[in-house]
Amino acid sequence: MEVNFCFSDVYADQPVPEELRQNKVLWGECLSGAICVSDLISGALDAGFTHPILVSKQPIGVNNDELQKLLGAIKFTSCTYRLFKNKPAEESTSVNDKFGALVTYQTPIIHYENEFQFSQAITFKLNSEPQYLNTELVKMLRLSRYSEHFKFDSIADEKQIPNVTEQVIDQPVSNEQSSSSCCCCPGTC
Repeated sequence: MEVNFCFSDVYADQPVPEELRQNKVLWGECLSGAICVSDLISGALDAGFTHPILVSKQPIGVNNDELQKLLGAIKFTSCTYRLFKNKPAEESTSVNDKFGALVTYQTPIIHYENEFQFSQAITFKLNSEPQYLNTELVKMLRLSRYSEHFKFDSIADEKQIPNVTEQVIDQPVSNEQSSSSCCCCPGTC
């Protein structure tokens, strides 16, 4: 059975101290229960999932002086991650993607007929030019229920790798604050 899901939550750029975790107002604002992204990553890997792929990230601003004083320098973001359950080695494809692959979105996925956002940085457009994916991202897409909608052209030699910037699966939590208030109830914190 293939397992793949998106996971949305609030994340902190540093551990939230226990005394703040007990604060009912911060808890109600979805802040005191925030974990660090590194905890999500290690938990996902420990549970047999691939490295989480960042799909979207939005800074959360705290516009209440009293709450901001309690929180100090802790910054929060609302993030959505895509996770895939690793298949046992015997179920994995035998395709060699040592250098990654050129991937083309060929047949439409229901509700994503024109384009499919795989990650924050990678959006496939239907029947568009192939996009280069590194080895880890190719493995994840091949594991997914979406794989049948894509054509994978393995790259046999690293000289064939297009000149692209490094593909990052996760982005560090930004220190920028959004102009919006909390993730739960606008204008409440």
